[in-house]
Amino acid sequence: MTIFLIFLCIFTASIQSVLRKQYNQRAGEDTAGSMFNAAQSLTALCFFVVSALAGGMHFPADPALYAYSIGFAAAYGTAVLFSFLALAVGPFGLTSLISSYSLVLPTLYGLIFLGESLHAVTLAGLGCLFVSLWLMRADKSEGERKINLRWIVYVLLSFAGNGFCSIIQKAQQNAFDGAYKNEFMIAALALVTAGLFIAALVSDRSKFSSFLRQGAIYALLCGAANGATNLLVMVITATVAASIFFPVISAGQIITAFAFSLLLYKEKLSKRQHAGAALGIAALVLLNQ
Repeated sequence: MTIFLIFLCIFTASIQSVLRKQYNQRAGEDTAGSMFNAAQSLTALCFFVVSALAGGMHFPADPALYAYSIGFAAAYGTAVLFSFLALAVGPFGLTSLISSYSLVLPTLYGLIFLGESLHAVTLAGLGCLFVSLWLMRADKSEGERKINLRWIVYVLLSFAGNGFCSIIQKAQQNAFDGAYKNEFMIAALALVTAGLFIAALVSDRSKFSSFLRQGAIYALLCGAANGATNLLVMVITATVAASIFFPVISAGQIITAFAFSLLLYKEKLSKRQHAGAALGIAALVLLNQ
């Protein structure tokens, strides 16, 4: 059952980038980033509310739960907004690959703060991962003309936001012995949704009708996939070590990003970048030993 949940998590995590990219391509100059992400967050919030109602919902008086929710809200808002912007101005393949590497952050968290085993093989895996990131750096060849400083800033912020989302989820589950998954996420997503809707009223108000025609379905599907991913992460990490689970998810996302970039967007990586991706997968396998 755990293997099935891991494969499902890889799919729901990977399909979000495709949905964001599809909307960006369809909307063009009418892209409404804040509105898209507000609708996505609202859908994910509804996902957790339904899940909580089905299993019973209880919000404890412990302020620590809400401190985790605030931290997650900040990380989640950063991740979804800057992932959207990075996909809007840069290539799908590299954006998705670098985003998938963000799960090395919770891996390091598990090793450093949770006392999970650190072996020579693990160190070798981390070394390979950093070399892989260097090899994956952009060049100015045919497929990478859209690379610029703005894309680099966006993708690094998305990288950090994604990584800290998983760290905070793991920390919350450890602190509460696996309890209050839904309550934690409902509080966090309510904060993010409110913030993004306020931002949308300021920046995207004139694009509302265009968003309803061109982007609403993508935002709803992306939110459902995001809610499923976050729930799966919390369920799986309650029983699987972070230093094992997150590398496996990263490797799966790298493979699916390759498939989507080649089949859907006809993007081609250089030989150096292919070598970097292959080394990244090898690194994540080593981290899983």
